[in-house]
Amino acid sequence: MTRLRARGVDLALWGPISCGVAGAAAFNLAPLYLDGMRRRLGLDDAQTGWLMGAEIAGIALAAMLALAACRQWDPVRLARAGLVMIVAGNLVSLLVTGFASLLGVRFLVGLFGDGIVYAAAIMLLGTRPSRVRAFATLSLTNMAVTAAVLWGLPRMPLDEPGIGPIATFVFFALLALLAVRRLDTVAPTFAGSGVGLSGPARHLRWIQLIALFGLAAYAVNLGAVWPFAERLAEGAGVAGPAIPQLLVVSVLFQAMGSVTALVLGRNGRHGRVLLFVMLMQLASQALIWQADGSASLLIGLSLWGASWNLGIAFLLATIAGMPNGSRGLAFVPGVEALGVSLGPMFVAMALSGHLQDTVPMVATTAMLFALAVFLSIDRRRRGD
Repeated sequence: MTRLRARGVDLALWGPISCGVAGAAAFNLAPLYLDGMRRRLGLDDAQTGWLMGAEIAGIALAAMLALAACRQWDPVRLARAGLVMIVAGNLVSLLVTGFASLLGVRFLVGLFGDGIVYAAAIMLLGTRPSRVRAFATLSLTNMAVTAAVLWGLPRMPLDEPGIGPIATFVFFALLALLAVRRLDTVAPTFAGSGVGLSGPARHLRWIQLIALFGLAAYAVNLGAVWPFAERLAEGAGVAGPAIPQLLVVSVLFQAMGSVTALVLGRNGRHGRVLLFVMLMQLASQALIWQADGSASLLIGLSLWGASWNLGIAFLLATIAGMPNGSRGLAFVPGVEALGVSLGPMFVAMALSGHLQDTVPMVATTAMLFALAVFLSIDRRRRGD
């Protein structure tokens, strides 16, 4: 593969990375985005949950469709089409004045925009010589971008609510379009690359199906908490201007979970690590539930995100370590997106009182189920 570099930047890597950032931006910036749309259209908490769930449901469906057909699709052209849809769909979102119409628009943006772009990014990064490094770069870039936008966007003098996050999504998509402009010359050929369902990922063993079901439940935990982070801060009595700073600091602490996974990855026993994750998750949800002020909520969100990031690394390692693990890994992006989309929907359906009660309940239930599944798998594996 020809490698193009501009001042030391590998364009074959940063093209897909920029697509990964643009495709994940709606979820990563959900606290600001959902709060802006809530104030813009006067939505309640249940409608806010459905709004996020609809977009991520589109992402999940797009990921599975892209997986099924990626041998026939050129991922670079796919990314370009999806990026154009992100730009167009977000501009249309600013013109919509009703909840039902906005729900439909955001689902289409997720299906033909965010999901297609993110799936294309995963396909391209999956062909890199060092896949671990490529995916780690995407993860760290998303964390850095999220922290920067959560800190900087509320400081911009924007009078109309919702404009800032939507403009940010458009900006990221336009940057990604520039980044993939010359990617045709460096993108790999996907014929015979092993990506897609016509290869080894066509059939799954029952244990892999159970693991993917557990992974979806673990992703529900993520979708049940992060989109409502700003509303949780308001409910805990955190003053409006302090909320973005709190979220930024929590994101930085959450990144420590990924660092811990790197340290424990070589020698850590999966079962012990997952039990530790379970304890940290229970402690974090108790803090979020009883949060009264910025300190307790910050600790709760930080513990929650760090333990989630630690756990997901070991869950994916468990799936990869199964016989013919590539079969299960091929479905991971779509399964994760499906779980994340269900998180806010479950919160919306279960919401009958305070959000501070419902979010921890949904998140804890999903987490306990998911980790019970993987602890059982780990016990079975060690018993074989």
